[in-house]
This record gives sequence, C-alpha cells and structure tokens, in this order.
Amino acid sequence: MKLKRINLTDLFVSPICMGTALIGSEIGESESFERLDRFFELGGNFFDTANIYADWLPDAPESASEKTIGRWAEARGLTADIVVATKGGHWALRGETTGKPRLERSALGDQIKRSCENLRVSSIDLYYLHRDDLSLSVESIMDTLFENIDAGYLRYIGCSNWSLERMKLANEYAARCGRSGFVVSSDRWSLARFKPDRDPTIVAFDSARYEYMLASGLTEAPFQAIGKGALSHIAAGRVPSADYDLDENYILSKRAAELAAAHGVSVAAISIAYLTNQELCVIPTVFFSREEQIRDAFIGAKVELSAEEIAHLSL
Repeated sequence: MKLKRINLTDLFVSPICMGTALIGSEIGESESFERLDRFFELGGNFFDTANIYADWLPDAPESASEKTIGRWAEARGLTADIVVATKGGHWALRGETTGKPRLERSALGDQIKRSCENLRVSSIDLYYLHRDDLSLSVESIMDTLFENIDAGYLRYIGCSNWSLERMKLANEYAARCGRSGFVVSSDRWSLARFKPDRDPTIVAFDSARYEYMLASGLTEAPFQAIGKGALSHIAAGRVPSADYDLDENYILSKRAAELAAAHGVSVAAISIAYLTNQELCVIPTVFFSREEQIRDAFIGAKVELSAEEIAHLSL
C-alpha cells in the first residue's frame, strides 16, 4: 500500500483512516483485534479515535476505543508502525456532564495525559480538538497545546468541528508565535448529501473551508466519508439512513453506479475516489464492519477520476 504524507508533517499514512468509535464496546475485544489486524494487514496504518469513544454506552469501559487500540498495538508490537489520531476537548459524557467542552488548560492537559496512558504511548502523533469553546480565546487554547507539544506529549495538532473563522484565528496566532498550528481538520463530508445534524456542534465541510485549506496546504480527514453507505444502499434498492434519505442522493447514486460500472469497482469505491481525487489533500475516515469494505475503500483510493467525472458527481 502506497502511503500518503499528511501535509506539513513527517507522518506517512495509508490513504484511508480507520474509524474506531465502537471497538472495545459494541464490538468486543477479540473481534476488535481481528478488525484492527485486517486493516493493518491490508495496508492500513492510520487510526482515528477519541477519549470519549464510546462513553455514551453506560456499560462500556471508559475510553474503550483508545484503550483497545493501545492494548492491540502493544500486543502486536506495532506501536511504532501505526499513526493514531485521537481527540480531546469534547464535553464529558460521564461524571460531571455539563455539556461544556473541556478546553481549559488543566482539563485539556489532563485529557492529553490520559490519552497517552490509554494508547500506551509517550507522545500522540496527531491530536484533534474535538469541539471548540467560544468562551475561551483561541490564544489560550493554542498555548495549552503548545505547552503539551513542548512537553513531548503531542507531535501535531488538528481540529474537528471547529468553525472556519476560529480555525483561521488559531492558525494565524500560531504563525505569529512561529509555531505550527492545525495541520488537519476533520469534518463531516462525503459524496452523499446529508440533512443538518441533530447535534448543532457538528461542522459540515463546505467550499469556503476547502479553499482556505487548499491555499494553506492543510489536510482534510472527513468523517462519515461514505455517508453511512447511503449511495450503496440506494444502488442496491434499499432505503438509506434517515439523515441521508434525500432526493439528491438517488441522483448521485445513479451517477456513482454508472462510474462504478465504467471503472469496474463498487459504488462505495467511487464514493471514496470522489474524495481522494480532490485537489485538496483528503484522507477519508471510514468505519468498517466487514473485510470487503476495507478492500473497497483501498480500491477506491486507487481509482483515478477525471475532472469530467468529478463534475458528473457534483450537483
């Protein structure tokens, strides 16, 4: 598998990132290890997690996803061979659940150290701020991140679900400090169209963000990158999940199916190819339930679409 460099870093990762929100919880440890094994064996070395995955499940171990990845990587002797992106700053889902993002210096520092412990590493490759707190200045938040970079706990930083305005302010402040700011953003983006999220703190990728990130040389790692398989479900005659059940997706599914037939691949592969053929550096994050889906994603990352084909997929 040809690795892809995350811009502005020395991190070389697989062209697909594995989403791991349910491993170690809804997916038991043995099966979780098997899925992680298959992704790695098929060429994947990039994993996405967060310290609150799957704390929304009352019977799941706290930080189940991070801890499972940590145990798996240590057991397999792969800690130095993989790149793990984790996230902090989300509001607590257990204990004191105020609904307020935890980005103050002490709270964020504690989360970073706990993530290191969970992942069984001394330094985190890529650390996203999972949410933003508009009551705090970007300067104070970035200073906390810089402090943890200097202490060796973090290597590179990114953001997830931050507004474009706040993202710009953060990176402008970093530049004034002579520091590297956010190098990656992770937002909701796929070929499939979706309804506004029920969670208003979820940020959808848009053209303004695209232009800024392209001009700045940043990398996008979109989540829900195949739209919960919406276009594949429609192509197979099934109804997609409610948040993707839109008229536009029935049109897009037909067009994706046409391109899939022309390239000899699946509709899911075309959904991935739509993202990986952008001028912007894009590394889709995908949750897998079957090995076939992993293979489809990697096939999609190799498909070359022409500008005309990309335009055909744009409504």
